Amino acid sequence: MARKFTSADLESMPNNGDLYEIIEGELYVSRQPGYEHQYTCNRLGRFLDEWNDITNSGVVLTAPGLVFADDDDVAPDVAWVTRERLKESADKAGHLRLAVEAGQDVPRPRSTRNHAASRILLQGFAVVLLASDSYSTL
Repeated sequence: MARKFTSADLESMPNNGDLYEIIEGELYVSRQPGYEHQYTCNRLGRFLDEWNDITNSGVVLTAPGLVFADDDDVAPDVAWVTRERLKESADKAGHLRLAVEAGQDVPRPRSTRNHAASRILLQGFAVVLLASDSYSTL
């Protein structure tokens, strides 16, 4: 039987620039994405931020820690959350314990995390944006 990872295990992970996420008890390790990924995230985040400036009803967060359960810790690339939900869901460490209203996760090439992350991110989101990493299509 494979070991089931929990939130406590994340505290012992090395601070080496890798992204560590736990999805349904399975540990996923991702390297820092390339510039295409970052470009796509920034573009989509910018559009979300411009909309938020008009509505003035929430905040846009880059790679927030979402902890849905002790064995589900994920970090979408960009998220939007109302101020009320932010206040009620943030824990002492600054992680969000409830789903945000909108999230963006740009799939990482050749990553086994993509399907699992997409599945867990869909839980509770009103809007989920999945985008291509190809900046030439924007």
